[in-house]
Amino acid sequence: HDSYGHRLRFGEKAAWGITPSATFGVGYKLTSKKGKQNLIWIRPKVYWNMAFKSLDTPDAMVQIGFTKTFK
Repeated sequence: HDSYGHRLRFGEKAAWGITPSATFGVGYKLTSKKGKQNLIWIRPKVYWNMAFKSLDTPDAMVQIGFTKTFK
């Protein structure tokens, strides 16, 4: 543990780590024109910060966004 109570695998120094993740996405096309798309989407994500946590303690996040493509 460090001075803040976090579990550290490599002690109190900078460490390289692997962050495996699983992302799922859902989107909705807002435009019907060909060659141009406007999308609104949401992507829930589960990830594991392997340098600081083990596989039994995943973190979660949600990304919400808008994508506009130009012809």
